[in-house]
Parts: sequence; structure tokens; C-alpha cells
Amino acid sequence: MIGCAHLVAWRPFRRERFYVPPLLQDFDLLTLAEVAQLLHCSKAHVCNAVAGRIRGCSPIPSVSLGRRKLVRRESLLLWIERNEEGGAMIPVSPERGRKNA
Repeated sequence: MIGCAHLVAWRPFRRERFYVPPLLQDFDLLTLAEVAQLLHCSKAHVCNAVAGRIRGCSPIPSVSLGRRKLVRRESLLLWIERNEEGGAMIPVSPERGRKNA
């Protein structure tokens, strides 16, 4: 068989848009994969940031729907602004599962 590279086409990330009632349009919720794409990092790194496991960085505010986490675009923008200020003291949240020695 000659190469199959032409069969696998790279597709840019595309968010499927569904009908959203006007009352809920203000929320503009993002998945962790979308947040990772906006921040140019991995989804695993975003998961750690949401859980507050990154030193010197406050947790990204999120909404939990069972195991699924969603982030409001406005909250993400505010979080970015807070973390841009280098002189501001950002409290570090405790890590889950860490035992005191």
C-alpha cells in the first residue's frame, strides 16, 4: 500500500453550536479542552489549574456538572488578568490527597 497520509486530514478545533436560550447565553461556558486551546497548553495542565495544583497560581473558577468541569469565558478572562499582575500575592490552594508528614 502506498502512503495513507492523504486519508488522515487534520481538522481545526470546531465547537458545535447548539440552540441556547437567551437567558443562558450570558454564561458562555467553555470545556476544559477549549480553555486549554485558548491558553495554549494541555488539557491536563488546565485540569491541574482548575484543581489548584499549580504553585503561585490561583485555581481557575469552574462549574461542576458531575465529573464534567466547565469554565465561564468571563471568569477565565478575569482569572488571566489577576494572574498577569506579577506583584499581586496569589494564595496557593492546598493540594488534594496530600498528607502531612
